Amino acid sequence: MSKFCCIAILRDIQPNDCEAIVKTLLEEGITKLEISLSNEEIGYQSIERILEKFKGQAEIGAGTVTTVEQISVLKKLGVDFIITPAYDDELVQKAKEVHLEIIPGVFTPQDVMRALNQGVTNLKLFPFDALPYQYIKSLKGPFPKANFFAVGGVTLSNVEDIYRAGFIGIAPGSDLVNRGSTVQDIELIKEKAKQYVEVIKRCMQEI
Repeated sequence: MSKFCCIAILRDIQPNDCEAIVKTLLEEGITKLEISLSNEEIGYQSIERILEKFKGQAEIGAGTVTTVEQISVLKKLGVDFIITPAYDDELVQKAKEVHLEIIPGVFTPQDVMRALNQGVTNLKLFPFDALPYQYIKSLKGPFPKANFFAVGGVTLSNVEDIYRAGFIGIAPGSDLVNRGSTVQDIELIKEKAKQYVEVIKRCMQEI
């Protein structure tokens, strides 16, 4: 992962639409993708399609991963990483067993400590918008090795504040790609992607 990056979340999007949307995101410079398994059937189909078309052009991950069985399937499919909605020792251990990068969801200091004790340092703070920005600074005190992605409530208007708070990245959902988007939404997604890339560049210039 780069110093500050964007992972686009794609949720409940049909494979044909997903392919067109991913192509647009890549053209605009967003190359890290999380395809959600909130709807397993659609999720798996879209992951297979995106891996077939864009493997090597993007970092393609799966999100809303909640079972060890899903991890086994995703490893066989060839995703680059997985993201979980909450912390679970069994899921972390399974991911490590099959050598698949995992970014687990965390919310409490206990979650963070358990993840770090498993050797996992890239974490998803979720839902980040339920917490004050000072929270991550407080977490970084006892856990300086922890790296946090902001997930849940990311918008164009708060990206710079997220960066300044100490997060290493963002994972916008509906503000970038709305749940169930189709090819009819391509122009809106293209414009939003441009804006996200621009604000991230501004953040990177502060480094």
